[in-house]
Amino acid sequence: MAKKIEVMNIKLDNYPMREAMMLVETFLNNTVLNTIEEISRPMIVTAAGDAEVKECIEALDLAVPGDKEILAEAGVSTSIVERNNSFFYEFAKRVVRNNKKVFVLSEDEEGIARAKKFLAEGYGRMEVLGTCALSDYAEEAGVINEINILMPDVILSVLSSPMQEKFLLRHKGHLHAKVWYGMNNEGLIDHESGRARRKIRRIMRRLAFRRYVSDYEKNKSED
Repeated sequence: MAKKIEVMNIKLDNYPMREAMMLVETFLNNTVLNTIEEISRPMIVTAAGDAEVKECIEALDLAVPGDKEILAEAGVSTSIVERNNSFFYEFAKRVVRNNKKVFVLSEDEEGIARAKKFLAEGYGRMEVLGTCALSDYAEEAGVINEINILMPDVILSVLSSPMQEKFLLRHKGHLHAKVWYGMNNEGLIDHESGRARRKIRRIMRRLAFRRYVSDYEKNKSED
């Protein structure tokens, strides 16, 4: 099985779950910041036209496909799709098992509330050491100080893309933590939506993504 896949010229990781979790265990006990992000379809589309976002994604220690449509476009089988959808669940188990503390970073209080609700519903044993909203600070230096004072093991970012990737590019060298985990904010919003609305949103995004990929491949073949 290929450990790297490519969609719209963006390279992503495709490790077997066991191998990926071995890397996570190493990251959680490292002395340097390691970076993980769930890569959504909008991130792929943005990265195809934004060099900074592409740079950030391809510099991640683990760039995890965040939904099955990305994997399907790369020709990955259904069983592997289902496996990748459980990545955060397996990651969270390691965080709890290793007694690591989490800090939630969002762009506003609404995002923090959404993330805390998600964690409380399925990951209640995960210890949230603190939270921070970018909107509460005039300068990002204040956010960095807030994080570093508490010295969390894991920064759980629910910033929207491309804000998340550009924040990480600017501040990776200033953050005192073991792991940066960028969640798929699109998935969090879906999680709190009603079933019918969630289904419609997913269908619309799937169709839009397929159109973007088709247009990209067509333009590439014409060059």
